[in-house]
Amino acid sequence: RKDGVDVTRLTLLYRKPGYDLGDVIRWRDNFWRPASWTKDGAIVERVDRQERTGASWRDLESAQVVSQMAEHLVVDLINQDASVGEFLDPNTWVMASVKLPWDHNGRQSIRIARIEGEWIALHHMAIDENDSIE
Repeated sequence: RKDGVDVTRLTLLYRKPGYDLGDVIRWRDNFWRPASWTKDGAIVERVDRQERTGASWRDLESAQVVSQMAEHLVVDLINQDASVGEFLDPNTWVMASVKLPWDHNGRQSIRIARIEGEWIALHHMAIDENDSIE
């Protein structure tokens, strides 16, 4: 009670997840990328195939971050065929191969992430255009 007026306070506490949009997370033994937030959780997209699903915050408690957006690289492909692209590994300057993402349309550059010692190509997401890591 303050100056004869009832005062009601509401304190809202929430815990931000340990991952952000565009990061690569391991969830249900697969790699996923959170695409957008919802009030009940997140919409996640699978890395290795075209699959999109909603997951609640409780479902995503077991998710582990394996690569953050800041760690992703955009590389130019030197050679490519229908399923594999070759690029210069920026760490060793040796040619490396990577399986092309499921949505690859022949473009010359792709986004990759080093996960558990190997390069994985990531499918294109809207947040990739807003990111200025290059």
